[in-house]
Amino acid sequence: MAIAVHDTTPSLAERMGLSAEQLNLIRNTVARGATDTELEFFLLTAKRAGLDPLSRQIHFIKRNVKNADGQWESVATIQTGIDGYRAIAERSGEYDGQDEPKFVMSDDGVTPISCTVTVYRKGMTRGISATAYWNEYVQTRWDDKKKAFVPVGLWGKMPRNQLAKCAEALALRKAFPLVMSSIYTHEEMEQAANDEVVRVPTVQPVEPRVDAGAELPAPQPASSAEPSMPTRTQAVKTQLMQRDQRKQLVDHCYDLMRSLGWDRKQAADYLTDRFGDPSFRNASQHDLEIVLADLESRIPSVVADDAEIAEEEEVPED
Repeated sequence: MAIAVHDTTPSLAERMGLSAEQLNLIRNTVARGATDTELEFFLLTAKRAGLDPLSRQIHFIKRNVKNADGQWESVATIQTGIDGYRAIAERSGEYDGQDEPKFVMSDDGVTPISCTVTVYRKGMTRGISATAYWNEYVQTRWDDKKKAFVPVGLWGKMPRNQLAKCAEALALRKAFPLVMSSIYTHEEMEQAANDEVVRVPTVQPVEPRVDAGAELPAPQPASSAEPSMPTRTQAVKTQLMQRDQRKQLVDHCYDLMRSLGWDRKQAADYLTDRFGDPSFRNASQHDLEIVLADLESRIPSVVADDAEIAEEEEVPED
């Protein structure tokens, strides 16, 4: 007689202390695109750092980057905000404060060249310093009018604040390597979305504003026609693909807003609160990924609410 063999290996959800529903929620929001192995590594890293993925304190982000051979490949990073770093340091019980950031400024008095932050850890005789350089971290885009790369988002509005966050993250990671290794802050990774150093015509469509009195814009099909340009280098084609991907992300965000039942004012208020503008034109690629995860995380609660309402309205049988 054959003997049935049952697999008693705990599932990933069981090993992480999560329900199957919670695991699927994490997989579909803050860890979109993660393989099973990457998802397990992400959850173990979050557990080690004491950060909660379900509260969006930590994210799994994939980006396409060029390897040493010049080929594009998908690379994953685990990211948190600077507040997440501070929470990890404080929870260790050994964090002993830090000095104010020290800047080296450029001649214009506006753009910093570098920023140094010194962090102190109890039991250590000296502070731990780290320096972040502007040209290594600033997020930029190509400006056709200025014919130059210009800072985008908060890098243009609050340059010293952004660079100080990068320097602080570097110093904290040096001071607490066992709990902060493999985790990077959003500000440190924003430069990964910078344009390639290739001068190309502007082909990115302008995202419509969501002003009061207007409907949420309907997604428009991407144009299949290639723009006229002097060369057809692989770098140019890659840029066009990235811009098309950005448009798809924007359209998907609007779709999710409709699914949530938001009207034009709710959508405009949400975007203004995040970007200072009722449109996505000030949003970086990373900003769009975070907004997408935020909007998607709201969908399950709406579905659950609808199910509860339907259950309450059901007429019991005699």
